[in-house]
Amino acid sequence: MDVHKEHLDKFMVPKGRDMLYMTMGQTMGGYPGFGLFLTTVLGQSSPEQLGWWLGKTYSMQITGAYAQTELGHGSNVRGLQTTSHYDVDKKEFVLNTPTLDSMKW
Repeated sequence: MDVHKEHLDKFMVPKGRDMLYMTMGQTMGGYPGFGLFLTTVLGQSSPEQLGWWLGKTYSMQITGAYAQTELGHGSNVRGLQTTSHYDVDKKEFVLNTPTLDSMKW
């Protein structure tokens, strides 16, 4: 992210309310990578994956996004119809998208 290069080169570390604003980015128009993306990296990565992703995410060298949508529901998470279950024999998740409204974008 070239726009942050000057700050990253100076090893800018968030202080004071900086982290609050970054965390609240999804509601305050800031950087949502410290909200949903960073917490997803932290919560769903193996130690090996954390070694590659965490530093780059935290220093804003990479950014990410979280999106969840269905054709008929947009980002209305409560209205989502898709379900999944884990098939132990096949060792995989099986997704059920029951209606046209639950198609994915």
